[in-house]
Amino acid sequence: FIIFYHFLIISREILCSINDCSINKTLSIIKMLFKVVCLLVAVVLLIATCSSSDKNSTLISPSSKWITQTKITRAVNSGRKYMIFNEHLNFFEAWQACESYGLKLASVTSPADTNEIKVALNNINAEKWWVYWIAGTELGRSKSFLWITTGKQIWRPNFYLNWYPGEPNNLGGNEHCIEVYQESANRWNDRDCYAR
Repeated sequence: FIIFYHFLIISREILCSINDCSINKTLSIIKMLFKVVCLLVAVVLLIATCSSSDKNSTLISPSSKWITQTKITRAVNSGRKYMIFNEHLNFFEAWQACESYGLKLASVTSPADTNEIKVALNNINAEKWWVYWIAGTELGRSKSFLWITTGKQIWRPNFYLNWYPGEPNNLGGNEHCIEVYQESANRWNDRDCYAR
């Protein structure tokens, strides 16, 4: 739907530019085409784990060819549903992929949440070296991670943390999103949000 919407906007802009051949219109069209190409060329690299707490909702199986091995599984205890994309996505693409199904990136606020995701990944026979995004970020808030899905800070006293030893380390000064290593007991690592 998003791509179709962008296509309609571009089509409208192109039609407008046929009648009005100004340089500003041409530059505007080039910028829009670049944005659409960036959306379409999303060669993906990390696993996005989306969750829904609505126990009665049903998830539509994806028909899009770029989502080649999407798996849907339900956690036993909470009834949450997890949609796991076997695609190489950066944080923003993972967020958008979840949103396109009416879901959100998973917030991991307890050992039970960590275990649910572990079980969900085991249910689909996920490889132990898989890495996936969760909803934690410090974008716009240096050294203050929060769950983007709820706005709650991750650093609050007595709050669940599952960082890999030595993390977060903001390696290179640009690691602002949280990924999880399945192989490391689902521990967290800060990572460049644009990494795939």
